[in-house]
Amino acid sequence: MNTIQNPILPGFAPDASALHMGKDYYIATSTFEWWPGIEIYHSQDLVNWEWAAAPIARRDMVPSELLGNYNSGSLWAPHLSYADGLFWLVYTDVKSSTAFKDTLNYIVTAPKITGPWSEPTLVTASGFDPALFHDDDGRHYFLNMLFDWRLENPGFAGTVIQEFDPVTRQLVGARRHFYRGTSLGVCEGPQILKKDGWYYLLCAAGGTGYLHAATVARAKTLDGPWEDSPYFPLLTARDDAANPLQKSGHACFVEIGGEWYITHICARPLTERGNCTLGRETALQKIEWAGGWPRLANGTHHPDLVIPAPKAAGNVRQLLDHSERVTFAPDKDLPHTFKTLRTPLTPETDYSLTARPGWLRLYGGCLPAAGSILHLQQRQKSTLHRRISSRWRGWCCSTIPATGSTPTSHGTSVSTPARCKSCGAILRISPTAARQSPCRTAKFR
Repeated sequence: MNTIQNPILPGFAPDASALHMGKDYYIATSTFEWWPGIEIYHSQDLVNWEWAAAPIARRDMVPSELLGNYNSGSLWAPHLSYADGLFWLVYTDVKSSTAFKDTLNYIVTAPKITGPWSEPTLVTASGFDPALFHDDDGRHYFLNMLFDWRLENPGFAGTVIQEFDPVTRQLVGARRHFYRGTSLGVCEGPQILKKDGWYYLLCAAGGTGYLHAATVARAKTLDGPWEDSPYFPLLTARDDAANPLQKSGHACFVEIGGEWYITHICARPLTERGNCTLGRETALQKIEWAGGWPRLANGTHHPDLVIPAPKAAGNVRQLLDHSERVTFAPDKDLPHTFKTLRTPLTPETDYSLTARPGWLRLYGGCLPAAGSILHLQQRQKSTLHRRISSRWRGWCCSTIPATGSTPTSHGTSVSTPARCKSCGAILRISPTAARQSPCRTAKFR
């Protein structure tokens, strides 16, 4: 039997939203404060996934700007769907993490998954984890978790739904507070599937830590009443501390050749319930339908590290080595695995691929006074990181310090001392890789 090893998207790839379009499958994941924003992956068998796009690549696509957002804020839990000849992408720019959380929800569309993506439309700011549901009667609905700012009430107040006009891209009619969650608490990430005359509501529950879970409810109409599944929860590792896929929850249905699966978030701690250095990842579980309800095919609510591959995948074998060799050249862009914080870098101002062909040159700068209006922007724009995940088993690099000292040995990080062109102050530029090979293909100066 052909199998799939989890996670299918190792490393930083949280909050997967899965979409089936003909013979193609897509997954959109969160990127938080990293730019460009939102990662979309493509597959034709659910076994192997390749990067396809990062739609939030223009600053006008986040009118509220990411600069100034707190760490781990910004672009949360995208939802990807298809209707009326367009791909629809919904995402939140989370501005603050206080009792008064600011959550700005945008929609963009594109005729192809690679774009071009439209200018964003601000839809609502009532909560995060937005999604679109396109009903088979031609009507469209916008739903999200409701964040209640009133201090006497719980912040996570269940889920709301409202009709959406795809022409004006505005909400219409009354907003309905249609589902308040389960005993697990913290109901978020609502998504709706219509199947066999039932509306199935798939939600994340229990927070995003070690109590995380996914739950299902169903109803005959969107107005309810909503009935919770007897297979409760659908998925969790909260009661299985030894499970390698901890923090499992936030799921999405996907069907292939008559078989059903869910994508879901997970994390792999280094020690039992310890730190998860690769962040939150995307895994896949097979499900089956019993009495009109989805349940894990393994008969439990615990995720499996290895699952049966879809029959439609045939003899396709999973590729587990995603090593990357980077060769810099003047006629090439920086690879998509290179990310910056909250804002893009400007070619020939922040970096250059032409100043020394075959090399990447990063330009540091002196920080203005801490009180300067430019202080935050300058501090953030001086940073370039390579997106690291265990999908890459190696990264070919050589580090030539600008001071002329010997290149660093190949270990878990590379640190290049360099001097500011203006004042001579020592700067530190630190691309980091999970593992590195002794090749000298990629060079920094």
